Amino acid sequence: MGAFRLVLRFYWLALLLCIELFDSPKLAVAQELLDETVRDGVQLLDAFLEKVDSMTADFNQQLWSAENQLVETANGTVSLKRPNRFLWSYSAPLEQVVLSDGKSLWMYDIELAQVTVAPLDDVIATTPAMLLSGDVTAREGFEVLDHFQADGVTWVRLGAVTEGADFNLMMIGFRGGAPERLELIDGLNQITRIEFSNVELNPKMENDVFQFTAPDDVDIIGSTG
Repeated sequence: MGAFRLVLRFYWLALLLCIELFDSPKLAVAQELLDETVRDGVQLLDAFLEKVDSMTADFNQQLWSAENQLVETANGTVSLKRPNRFLWSYSAPLEQVVLSDGKSLWMYDIELAQVTVAPLDDVIATTPAMLLSGDVTAREGFEVLDHFQADGVTWVRLGAVTEGADFNLMMIGFRGGAPERLELIDGLNQITRIEFSNVELNPKMENDVFQFTAPDDVDIIGSTG
């Protein structure tokens, strides 16, 4: 159950990344993000929103309690593509997949042989963590509280504009124009921390990368609507 809860927590973060950060058309190549004159965290966030429409990376995820105790860890790979497509593949501690094809959200627990599916619009509308629909940018849905640099990483700290969100703060750390770290602090003061490595911005990816076909021998809960 702990690993399954971890996937659910990370799914909220995945949607925040994909829907809120990958919602505007690509206007320039990702290399422009590496311009060393852009050092402000807010500028980096805006540039990322405007110029990046796909990303691949490895990730390591940790969940820390309010008492600063490590609760759970996970790792795997991620692929993101605007609009509203993402694929988080967990390789450890359990094999799991969280995928959006742009219309439906699929969560596949390989060990349990179980798939949960729901229309993406319904998920956004009914989830407290989802502040906005896919056609509103992150800068309109989040208030920039602060930006700073630490250990070579440029951070921007965001707060939710909408009341009733299930997180207090969201932080995005950039290095060289690419996201390196995310931190989400929830209402219980737990911290979900994700570190990216081997990041590639704007790789060419076909939409069929984000198509999910359930194996014949799995239980399917929900529907695509």
